[in-house]
Amino acid sequence: MVLGDRKAYVVAMKSGQQIIAEIGATIASTLDVGDVMRTVARQVGEAFDVYSCDVHSYDPESDLLTYLAFWDMDEQPGDSPMVCDSHHKVSEQVTGLPFHPDLRPSFLPTVREGQMIEVHRDDPDLLPAEAREMDRWSEKSTLDAPLVFDGRIIGVLGLVETRSCRRFTEAERELFGQLAVLAAIAIQNASLFGRLEQRNRSLDSLLRAGRALTSSVGLADMLETMACSASQALRTAGCIIYELLPDQSALACRCLSGAAVTEASDVPLPLHVRSGDRRAMELQEIVIERTTDGSLPETIRIAMRAAGELTHLHAPLIFEGRTLGAMVLVERTAEREFSPSELELVRGLAEQVAAALSNARLYEALQLQAQTDGLTGLYNYRHLQRRLKEESARFHRYGTPLSLLMLDVDDFKRFNDEFGHQAGDEALISLANVLRQSLRTDVDVICRYGGEEFAVLLPNTSSGGRVARSWQGGRQQSVARSSSIGERVRDEAGSSVAERVRRDIAEQSQ
Repeated sequence: MVLGDRKAYVVAMKSGQQIIAEIGATIASTLDVGDVMRTVARQVGEAFDVYSCDVHSYDPESDLLTYLAFWDMDEQPGDSPMVCDSHHKVSEQVTGLPFHPDLRPSFLPTVREGQMIEVHRDDPDLLPAEAREMDRWSEKSTLDAPLVFDGRIIGVLGLVETRSCRRFTEAERELFGQLAVLAAIAIQNASLFGRLEQRNRSLDSLLRAGRALTSSVGLADMLETMACSASQALRTAGCIIYELLPDQSALACRCLSGAAVTEASDVPLPLHVRSGDRRAMELQEIVIERTTDGSLPETIRIAMRAAGELTHLHAPLIFEGRTLGAMVLVERTAEREFSPSELELVRGLAEQVAAALSNARLYEALQLQAQTDGLTGLYNYRHLQRRLKEESARFHRYGTPLSLLMLDVDDFKRFNDEFGHQAGDEALISLANVLRQSLRTDVDVICRYGGEEFAVLLPNTSSGGRVARSWQGGRQQSVARSSSIGERVRDEAGSSVAERVRRDIAEQSQ
């Protein structure tokens, strides 16, 4: 029996109806396209007793053919056929590249015209480009059938024989065409299910982000919810949210979610080292960086590979025309392609994040405005009252020393009458600046009490020495140099602080 007859006999041993029934059962068992294609590749390859079987999807818009699954007879029992996505190349012959006649001519009539094409290495009219590809992969015969659904070509089912130039019989070709129809149905059903799942994830993530935006939680928790929503909806390894600092020259990391690279949030990142974020913010468009992109700066490529990151999606955070930062989705498993619906989802989530940042900064500005004096920028009387209440409570509970300085500008009314109110305002501003330079602005509370009067609250500062007296539980107690709650008492007494401030003001006025 010649080899071709033996192949026909093998297929005949398992009837076409039986093969179709088995593959039909596989298709009905799951809506996961990866699971279906893995099993279909194995079942078809084993049924036809070929060296390998592969399944491709085809995108007519981009004219790209992409591996979905691959099986070969060298796999051991129990092994699963290889599953690929658009950037995992089992064979580099066509995957991820636009069609071109020099790549694989036999693919063209399959995906362009829907023809089943059989090619043999010993065909006398074999094109040189086809011969080169067959020699490259040690192929003797190939049989490719289009995967057609609703009149559209959505992929290719292929058989490869490496042992001899096999001629497939008409019965084998007819059965192969029927199996291609089943594979097309499986791909389409799984694709529809996948889009439905994606839509549900998108709606859920937008809903969670919207709830976070209208909740009373702090900015950090809000951004964490939104970053998690984006990462889960797009199924990426992680998400990072950056805020553009006021000087517009650097970014600050505000949120890390998932398996994103860890970056210190308190260390600004210059824009020149964040090329993807910079471009996204300048263009106000999503920018995608992959490690194989030729235009990617080498420093970025090295950093991505060192971190095990293969794809970055940079989405600008824009609110009412203002650029506030960038959101970055990180992919580690593959060089990721994002569908138009996924990109639209990212834009929607980025708008939510931008609104959250804008609202938080607006709230901070209103809070600052409510507690600061409009002329000097110092805290106002309302803030002084609140802080005085807080520090008094600590004084009575823990015995921590507390001092209060009151300052008044002598003859200020006469100064205003003689030099004008603008000069008087400038004098008050100058005095405020002296107070900032002379005091601990991160601890001491400097306030404009009203008019030309100022007050300074000095926490952990004794009034006239290194040991202060406080009343606690109806009896007088000494307060040591370190307070009972672990805060260091100021070495300088309140009276000394007052004298030093007076001297600084006098020197400034000369």
